Amino acid sequence: MIIGKRRAKKREDGMLISKEARPPNLVPRYPRLCNSVSWSPTEPGLLAAALDKHRSDHCILLWDVHRGAPAAAGGSESSSTPPEAARPLAEMGLSETAHSVSWTHASNRTLIASMNQRSIKIFDLRDLSNKAVTVATTRACYGAAADPLCPWQLASRGDSAVCVWDLRRPERALLTLPQPRPVAKILWCPTRRNLLLSLLRDSSSLRLHDIQQAHSAGRAGDDDEDELTNLFCGSERSRANIAFCLIE
Repeated sequence: MIIGKRRAKKREDGMLISKEARPPNLVPRYPRLCNSVSWSPTEPGLLAAALDKHRSDHCILLWDVHRGAPAAAGGSESSSTPPEAARPLAEMGLSETAHSVSWTHASNRTLIASMNQRSIKIFDLRDLSNKAVTVATTRACYGAAADPLCPWQLASRGDSAVCVWDLRRPERALLTLPQPRPVAKILWCPTRRNLLLSLLRDSSSLRLHDIQQAHSAGRAGDDDEDELTNLFCGSERSRANIAFCLIE
């Protein structure tokens, strides 16, 4: 992966011409398939990548593309000289597989990763020397992404279900929406709170899930676990408030 940017250079006659800046070359230690990339919404230039498994390397790499590659000796730049590989700011998941990565606004530098076909990992990257990790174990671990309007709310997909989680309490899903077919894609609405879209495999329609209760329950305190369970999982009334429609 090579990322470059153009910069202006003034000619002797005063006109500006563009010149390709020396780009960083973002290459893992052991080349393999890259499954997902995600730009940080709060720190431009911060890029996370999810890679396939390698027994001697990490599967999640974090780069700052603004750092670029080291300058050539004497400060000269030659187009014939290949760019040097940039070093990642952080590496996570040794000998693991990362299916996807995404950021959340819940707090600065919080990264969500779908990993190993059975877990969602939440990385707190504010202190890169001491990275805190929270794990949610589930088969519905794919495509994990936070709601942009309710950052503590997370959705993931599996073979036959869409799950909604609270990042502050990831021990179990707050809500499970069974689906008739394997789920190929999920996406939060960027303008309306609690509206989740899903696409089923080999389907000609989109499903919109209006999760009415999620936001109000997400504000509950730590002592309200029973109330959360009833709102999301145990109450037929709350299930009735979770509607979906098909878009052909």
